[in-house]
Amino acid sequence: MSQNVDRTKLITAKVVDFLNVVLASECTKDFEYVLKTDKIWFGTEDGTFFGLTEEAVKQHKELTGAALRMKPWNRLSQKYVQNQMNDLYRKSLSDIVKGAGSSNLPLSVSPADVNDTREQVNTLVADFDREASEVWTVYLPLTGITRISGNSLKIGHACLRYMTSADTDALSDEVEAIFLAKYGPGAKING
Repeated sequence: MSQNVDRTKLITAKVVDFLNVVLASECTKDFEYVLKTDKIWFGTEDGTFFGLTEEAVKQHKELTGAALRMKPWNRLSQKYVQNQMNDLYRKSLSDIVKGAGSSNLPLSVSPADVNDTREQVNTLVADFDREASEVWTVYLPLTGITRISGNSLKIGHACLRYMTSADTDALSDEVEAIFLAKYGPGAKING
């Protein structure tokens, strides 16, 4: 099995477990009630809200943490991963509520819903892989930083680096080469 299939299978199983806990949680369509409580709520497109139990909140955090520990997803921000996962939960819950129609909501995820969730997880895995594989280099002119021991200071995934005039010239040449490759030799950088 490929790494993507393994991750998809693992995450799908964890998401389905989480959705089962959510489906067994308190459910309401009373928005005012939702606002009055201290619970964390997941809402669906039709206005159905599921109040998370302490177990569900713990599972929710563990799912985000598990995704962030997978390489190369550990390059992604926690907020980004959490938002994407929340969208996945919301879509899955919306599909389950839609599928139930006017009848009672199921207390667990059906096999058909598991397949739908797997497809959504597949998309999520591809999105995380694409986002995590892009390396961004951002150059910001910062002044007034006096305490960089050596030539650089690492802060999380960011690195503040002292740029010598040779570094600046090399960077300028690199930017010019990228610009010319994109716009052609007759293009001007200034103006």
